[in-house]
Amino acid sequence: MLTETIATLSDVTKVYGEGEAKVEALKGVDLEFFAGELVVILGPSGSGKTTLLNVLGGIEAATSGSIVVGGEELVGRSAEQLATIRRDNLAFVFQFYNLIPTLTAAENVRIIPELTHKGSGSELTELVAAALASVGLTDRENNFPGQMSGGQQQRVAIARALATKPHLLLCDEPTGALDLATGRQVLELLQSTAQTDGRCVVVVTHNSGIATMADRVIRVHEGKIAGVEEGEGRPAREVNW
Repeated sequence: MLTETIATLSDVTKVYGEGEAKVEALKGVDLEFFAGELVVILGPSGSGKTTLLNVLGGIEAATSGSIVVGGEELVGRSAEQLATIRRDNLAFVFQFYNLIPTLTAAENVRIIPELTHKGSGSELTELVAAALASVGLTDRENNFPGQMSGGQQQRVAIARALATKPHLLLCDEPTGALDLATGRQVLELLQSTAQTDGRCVVVVTHNSGIATMADRVIRVHEGKIAGVEEGEGRPAREVNW
């Protein structure tokens, strides 16, 4: 049974614009996220799922409500305070990898923990090696992004996120740019890091087939939580795409 709460959202709203241009992207969202689970947030384009991910990660400010991550309240915090909370608790994986093309795989993984002072010298070298090993890319550490496939680049992006040892891993359409077989490998990797390392992994997607591997499925519609279901938690290779 999952008991350790990683993040909590209480009556969270997000409003863009004013007057006739006003858009309510989130409308009173209440959610909890726990250690050791893979959560899939499903919804069509414009449903509010990406906005939900962004406010949970402190990238965007909620209009009202409460968001607590790692025991820290995000709402009302300064940009500097939010950066510290993200550094200590969060990591992100995006659809298009966001790797630096002039850096090798190892250098791309190293840069974030180095900038956030998560290690130095031999300790940092070991951290990077372990992160690349965890995604099966030890033999690619000296390759540049342009010398790797899309799936390999996404795994480097995941290794970079894991190197910061986050409690909460937020993934925005992480398989959207990948082919079927490669997407399955990436999903299986995300599932493994939740189960093995006890972190919470949240995947935002419009692809309902991904839900077959989740511990929980949260459906978002027009800025509201339309439903929360227990997932099947099956390995990614069993996903019905």
